[in-house]
Amino acid sequence: MGGNIDKKINDGEGPYVFRVNGQIHHRIGSLLPVPNNCPKFAELYIFDTKNEIENRIRAITNEEPSEKDLDPKIVTGLQRILDECNPLVKIFRRARDFLEHHKGIDIAIRIIGADKETIDSWISVEIPDPETDPLGYALVAEHMNITPLSQLRPGIYNYVICVRISRVWEFHGKNDHDTIKHLDLVIIDQKGTAMYAEVPPEAISNL
Repeated sequence: MGGNIDKKINDGEGPYVFRVNGQIHHRIGSLLPVPNNCPKFAELYIFDTKNEIENRIRAITNEEPSEKDLDPKIVTGLQRILDECNPLVKIFRRARDFLEHHKGIDIAIRIIGADKETIDSWISVEIPDPETDPLGYALVAEHMNITPLSQLRPGIYNYVICVRISRVWEFHGKNDHDTIKHLDLVIIDQKGTAMYAEVPPEAISNL
């Protein structure tokens, strides 16, 4: 747990007392366990998910799953519910998939509330799908400036494109443009203001 904790209320005899100022929040913690340690907390969604049920039972009991009376079927059902209904779990799963496809890199997950003072620090190269990621889409739709590429005019804006189009073809062949549903560019001006330009599907083949 995290928060602004005041531990100076009772520094003498008597019971331990502390005061929390502001809002209490959960800390995500590490995404990967320390070597030779079993995964716990958020690590369970990302590390060794082929053995996730056993790892979850072991994280609770500190013993082998077969030595405790926890029903693996119940744990499996709870895991399925979280995967289907919890938007935060879906974020952890996407981190798992990203790490599996990009070995040896370091990543961090930052979960941001809809705070208008800090929302501009949340940069999304791809606009989230409203069906699979409603939370991410809501943040982008409400707080980000999404502009169709057709509205950009030379000489009116002085932008630097911060996404290399060539990287698209590292994951999709140039003849596979029909399979690319959409492409979004993050464009940043000299003041650091981000703008999101949507590339229409019919124009992707011309890039």
